[in-house]
Amino acid sequence: MPEEIQLKMLHSVAGLQHAELMRPGYAIEYDVIEPWQLTATMETKIVKNLFTAGQMNGTSGYEEAAGQGIMRALMPPCVPRTSLASRYAAPTPTLG
Repeated sequence: MPEEIQLKMLHSVAGLQHAELMRPGYAIEYDVIEPWQLTATMETKIVKNLFTAGQMNGTSGYEEAAGQGIMRALMPPCVPRTSLASRYAAPTPTLG
């Protein structure tokens, strides 16, 4: 919220009419994936084979975000590895 508004709010409190702000407060806003955009396995409904977990799912605490990551990592694969491997395979074998 703008500094002027923060100062107005501060001055509206009895006894703080002449208070000064040393530094205005700020907020960080994050984009999240809404729960209705995910399947029960945390796969996005719009982009198939894209799985999410943690704070991008709207989880606010570190513990909850970590828990979602662990749950997602422990879930059995929902997509056969062969379908993903063939999608991202190099056109010809390479040995680096």
